[in-house]
Amino acid sequence: MPQTPRRRQARGCRRPLSTAILAETFMVDILGQSKRDPKFAEISANIVRLEDLVKNLESLPTASAHDHRHHDYRSDEDREELRERILKELATLPRLENDDDIILGSGGAGPEKVLADQHAFIVSGPPASGKSRIARALADAYGAYILDADYAKRKFPEYSLHEAGASLLHEESHELIFAKENSLFEYCVTHHYNLVVPTVGRTYHSVDDIIQALLSAQYRIHICNVVLDRHICVQRAYQRFLETNRYVPLSYIFDEVGNEPEIVYFRLKRFYEMHPKMVEFMQISTDVPLGAPYEVVECTPEPHGGPDDDGGGAAPAGYRMDQIQYT
Repeated sequence: MPQTPRRRQARGCRRPLSTAILAETFMVDILGQSKRDPKFAEISANIVRLEDLVKNLESLPTASAHDHRHHDYRSDEDREELRERILKELATLPRLENDDDIILGSGGAGPEKVLADQHAFIVSGPPASGKSRIARALADAYGAYILDADYAKRKFPEYSLHEAGASLLHEESHELIFAKENSLFEYCVTHHYNLVVPTVGRTYHSVDDIIQALLSAQYRIHICNVVLDRHICVQRAYQRFLETNRYVPLSYIFDEVGNEPEIVYFRLKRFYEMHPKMVEFMQISTDVPLGAPYEVVECTPEPHGGPDDDGGGAAPAGYRMDQIQYT
């Protein structure tokens, strides 16, 4: 089976938002908020509190520490049973219309009718860029599983116990989706199922690890990069935070991720464009009016040979990312 090693990514440069002055400066200078807003001070204090909570939770992840595990699943034995249950649900239950409705006992990663054509779609882009909608559109069109660690996170009880519960579950959910054994990745490639992998793609190696695992499994690979300026991404994440109180560190989006996924996309394209298993590369912009279709910036289908070439690199009829309308 292919390996998908989880590299420990170096934390990039991002400004702290751990004091009122730092949070307020970010809100004014980056988010364009006014100090005259009656809720300005309250929101700023909430950001400071949640930044401290994220830091604490990330230091004691549920994959290796018991400190923040739900009491029903604190022991390693109970935890393993929970992981097995979550994996089974992700593999056997259909996707829900709304990802936020995924909980333990409801919602999976599979399509209504799965296709086993060994096509994989990697969708990269910053948080709040709209890549989840694009991933879902591709999965619906091509009968694919969605390999998204966020699906697994929502099934762990800790996710809903903390406003920043996702911070506890990064490592454990990633292993459940991408580990060499007993993972959704292993399940899908064993059955040759089509799959979609949404990922931030902040570093070259984070995407290249996925590509190498898929190449080892003899998949044809489509790369899609979602383009949206970091100012808009962080604005969207901020609005989502105000509406749901679910917090993704704002300076992580703006400073650490920034526009790195686009840079990584072009590096990958330059290196892999002529590889016989690379079907196509596409960039799509989600910077469009509300309700308007997303804009395909570039698409390079069939960059080499035809469908009968060794390895079958070119996209056969029906497997073209630019044939789908994304909204």
